[in-house]
Amino acid sequence: MGLCMVNADTYRFWKAKLPIDEVLVRIHIAVVSRCTCCSNPLQETVDHLFLTREFATKIWQYFINGVGLQGPFVQCNIDGVSKGNPGPSSASLYIRNEEGDLIYASGRQFPNTTNIIAEATAIKDGLQYCISNQLLPVKLETDSLTMKNILKGRWEVPWSISMEVNGIQRIRRDKAIQFEHMLREGNTATDFCTNLAFHFAGSFHFTTFQEATVKARRILNLDKASVPHI
Repeated sequence: MGLCMVNADTYRFWKAKLPIDEVLVRIHIAVVSRCTCCSNPLQETVDHLFLTREFATKIWQYFINGVGLQGPFVQCNIDGVSKGNPGPSSASLYIRNEEGDLIYASGRQFPNTTNIIAEATAIKDGLQYCISNQLLPVKLETDSLTMKNILKGRWEVPWSISMEVNGIQRIRRDKAIQFEHMLREGNTATDFCTNLAFHFAGSFHFTTFQEATVKARRILNLDKASVPHI
């Protein structure tokens, strides 16, 4: 009986048919929407019920604390590329706060190497910057599934990046750092920085939105708004 009820509620959630004020408003029923569970009532929506209301934030904080991480997170996206593999290479990082605003971005060229070494170098650069500037806890995102699995201990470490991986594991020890994989389409801002370093700048960094190029500012705005890059 209990399992059936859970499955029914899951189905309603998936189909956006939960009996809440947001659904009534969507079908043009006039209501004064207020969440009755909060001391400062807001509109009763799915996001409010499961993410931002007082009880929900306590639940999420409980699980975050359980794995040793404390929010809000700084997000660090990295990217590395080799033109030729091995060949001329570049690496970049793009750090933003929990609101999506730019904290720091940089890119640099280096001599002939491989894609995986460029990715490992970018990860190490990103972690060193975050730790040196006390930007913790940090969620580091890479579009390299290989590097994620290596750092998670799921795959063996190739000899070619053993020094880089050992360095990464050493500096991340006892730090609130979370590694995540993302699709390349979601890593457009960092991909742009990598190509900027490779083709034009050689090396660069900027710490404010105004310092970025016009094209970079457009990409950063789209990224902050979670709008697909076309």
